[in-house]
Amino acid sequence: MPSVVKVSSRSNPNLVAGAMAALMRESGRAEVLVVGAGALNQAVKAVVVTQSYLSDEGVEVCCRPAFAAVDIDGEARTGIRLVVLAHDDPEATAAPEITVVSEATASPEATAAPEGTAASEATAAPEITVVSEATASPEATAAPEGTAASEATVASQAAPAPEATSA
Repeated sequence: MPSVVKVSSRSNPNLVAGAMAALMRESGRAEVLVVGAGALNQAVKAVVVTQSYLSDEGVEVCCRPAFAAVDIDGEARTGIRLVVLAHDDPEATAAPEITVVSEATASPEATAAPEGTAASEATAAPEITVVSEATASPEATAAPEGTAASEATVASQAAPAPEATSA
């Protein structure tokens, strides 16, 4: 089993990326364990830097996040484990094409002010929806009656997080 790289909010992403690249060259994978938003931020930066380190070798990097139970000073906490995998086939991990639909491309009916609303209120903060063509389907992106389209998209992609255990 590969070593686990533990990242904190004070970790240097370049140093973490060097360790991850070395593990990936050895075994084709690296595991990163984080607790907290700052640590996750540094770990994600390290994944990006690792990609740049390995790209000259023709290796594409993908990341699979998962929740992990972590014991810190006898206290049970919920952390995140990032399993970083190397792929030799760039087509296997190619980013999907993304279409951005904004006020500029929306139909006049979609941007018209609702009855009883001033036009300035309706256009003050235009809603921007990002839809991936690779994963979009009419069923997945259709908003249930009485729900905004952005709420339906987020709700359909959200998965409940496991409950944290306390000591």
